[in-house]
Amino acid sequence: MGLELVTPMDPDLSFGVCITRAPAGRGGDISNRLYEEHGIAGAATGGVRLCPTIYNTTEHVDRAIAGLRALMT
Repeated sequence: MGLELVTPMDPDLSFGVCITRAPAGRGGDISNRLYEEHGIAGAATGGVRLCPTIYNTTEHVDRAIAGLRALMT
């Protein structure tokens, strides 16, 4: 999708979190809309922050990617 990952690639530093850079000033809006429109909870910490390794299924991750694709354009 051409999104820049902000998450450190070192597994010792990422802690199962995935952060992608959001357009300037839109992290909060994108995170809120991702929840409201796509049912995916995230946070605007450092961009758009998701934690796909704890409670999420592969379907959740696919839905998050589709939601980000729709909201980041």
